[in-house]
Amino acid sequence: MLSVFFALTSCETLKDPVVELGPVYPLSGEWIVRFIKESPIKGDTSKFVTVTTSNDASNSTTSLWLRKTSNSFTTDTSSVLKGKILVKSFTVKATCNVDNKSFNVDNGANTVLAAGASVGTCKVTNGKVTIDGWDTATGHKSDKITFKFEDSRTPGVVYTAEGYRRTGWLDDEP
Repeated sequence: MLSVFFALTSCETLKDPVVELGPVYPLSGEWIVRFIKESPIKGDTSKFVTVTTSNDASNSTTSLWLRKTSNSFTTDTSSVLKGKILVKSFTVKATCNVDNKSFNVDNGANTVLAAGASVGTCKVTNGKVTIDGWDTATGHKSDKITFKFEDSRTPGVVYTAEGYRRTGWLDDEP
């Protein structure tokens, strides 16, 4: 009798959970990004850092937060800049267009230290997410993010940021 009970209950199937995406998806996510002055060299992962993009508190479809919470250091051992900070941490609110998968901000307050406390401004131009635009180290596709970045704390220096949506696979980590 007990085996009949287990046989009947063990066949129970559950429906897949419904995943609700945020209002700025596919722009939102966790990204592995490098900031460089020239065009990126494909396969070079020596200068990758984590950048996050997320919706704001109002769940607007026209703005997103762009955050880099760690400093980027040069790994060029032949340079006098070895170990120097290249791109400082930042948090800036950008305007976005979900349909075009684009985002930009001109002179946005950098609130990296605390909400409402600005440490200068940031400029982000040509922000774009390309679905399946990046070939990962594991041989799969991931979404690609690109943008130009300028920080008022380092005036006149414009970086090209390029990277991919974090996959969660250990072999895709820098």
